[in-house]
Amino acid sequence: MNAPTSTPLIHKLESILVLSEDEKNVLRNVSGTIKTVGPRQDLVREGDRPFECCLILEGFAYRYKLTEEGKRQIFSFHIPGDIPDLQSLHLDVMDHSLSSLTRCKAMFISHETVRTH
Repeated sequence: MNAPTSTPLIHKLESILVLSEDEKNVLRNVSGTIKTVGPRQDLVREGDRPFECCLILEGFAYRYKLTEEGKRQIFSFHIPGDIPDLQSLHLDVMDHSLSSLTRCKAMFISHETVRTH
């Protein structure tokens, strides 16, 4: 089976820069665990010890933190092609959560894969 010509990540990156065919081929072949969740489901939780990054493939997600009063403070919204927790490469423990806003399909890519590609 042939790799798709474009992916959400390639589409996103091409909106801001020119990718070579070699770079596109690397991105087309990135693999990870794909999970589909319904709306309002945590993909990553504050306090987790991250070992992978989350690439949004379909749907919408948001990063948030709970305040001392128990209210949700939303930091950012994310669309297909975003890797909203890329900073987890540098965190021992997650300091915020990532949740689906709608039904969401995400690929979880190991930190090792991200660092070597």
